[in-house]
Amino acid sequence: MSTRKLLIRSLTLPAIAFGVLLSSPIMAQVKIGSNPTVIGANNNLEAEATDGSKVVVTKDRGLVGIGIDTPGLRLHVMENAAPVFGSSIAAFGRPGNKFLLFETMATNGGYNGLVRQGDSHIIFSPDGDVNVDANNGLVIAPWSLNPNSPGLKIMENGNVGIGTALPPAKLSVFGGLAYFGIDPIPNIGNMTQGTSTTDGIIFQNQNGALSDGAIVVQRSGASNYSPMYITRNGALGSAAGFLATFSVNGTLVGSISTNAATTFFNTTSDVRLKENIKSTQYSLSDLMKIKVSDYNYKSDKAKKRSTGFIAQDLFKIYPEAVTVGGQNASTEPWTVDYGKLTPLLVKAIQEQQAQIAALKAENEQFRKQSTEVTTLNDNLKKQVSTIEALAAKLADLEAKLLVSSANAGGCSANVKGK
Repeated sequence: MSTRKLLIRSLTLPAIAFGVLLSSPIMAQVKIGSNPTVIGANNNLEAEATDGSKVVVTKDRGLVGIGIDTPGLRLHVMENAAPVFGSSIAAFGRPGNKFLLFETMATNGGYNGLVRQGDSHIIFSPDGDVNVDANNGLVIAPWSLNPNSPGLKIMENGNVGIGTALPPAKLSVFGGLAYFGIDPIPNIGNMTQGTSTTDGIIFQNQNGALSDGAIVVQRSGASNYSPMYITRNGALGSAAGFLATFSVNGTLVGSISTNAATTFFNTTSDVRLKENIKSTQYSLSDLMKIKVSDYNYKSDKAKKRSTGFIAQDLFKIYPEAVTVGGQNASTEPWTVDYGKLTPLLVKAIQEQQAQIAALKAENEQFRKQSTEVTTLNDNLKKQVSTIEALAAKLADLEAKLLVSSANAGGCSANVKGK
């Protein structure tokens, strides 16, 4: 048979077959590859390689399978070969060595040092240059042209961002909040008030604004479980030091620290940060005006008695210890910082001690005067005793004088009678 006839025949038969496909009311099956005579009963199209792997399109749902005869998804890719380095299941690339690899299993360190035997992973390449470009990475996100679009970005330098194109840290979350918990995310307001039906941790911000950050923790387990643990380990460094610090506008305003044995709650009081220093206007009389009350809180079902101050009453006398609340007593209550009363107590005690010292001085003066009076009284008693003794002697002399005078008178009469 001539080459011309063979060419005509090779073109005619497919054309006839194609015409039959177009004219037939029954959907035909097409098989391409090394075994063109056998096709799956549920497949419209099969392309078979020499190793037996196939690309198929099913009849019933139009599912596409690569490397699998019976795909169960719209696109089902299966790699049956044993995993070795460089045997990715799927890859997408562009000129300049830019690619994206999909892998379900690889050897240790395959493509990335974090990959371990059996890991499933997605690997993306740098730009192809030697240096890492910190602004480029892999984005997983919904379609949006908004600069603040939601989504996830993994940078070439390892930083991960949610809602930000340029994450500045290993993990950066912008435009909302991050929640950690075993239950569906609760209402943020309920978490802040301790009324949420689920426990968890919330890191909150608003569009990445530094002025709107918060950490909310709710834990409702056993009473000996704390919602927050702040610790130090002397074996790793210093057991003594800060546990927490509080700053405003670059100035430390307070801290919690430890000396490895006890805890200190500190308020900044450095003389270098103060001015207009003078003696306080408050005194013992102000302390005496403060009313101490017994009460119980309405929310306490046990009605346990407490002793303390009423914030609104204390504010009238010593407002420095009171933070004024709002309209809602549950969410914006008036509060009292009992530690702020310490300066008033010290001042009152100082005044009281001054009064006690003055009274002691007066008492000492009275004691000295009393001693002097006692001494005078003793001297007077001695003088009286002396006077009384002298008076007795005088009376005795007078009596003797009278007797003597009487005797002298009798003798004179006797002489005259003779």
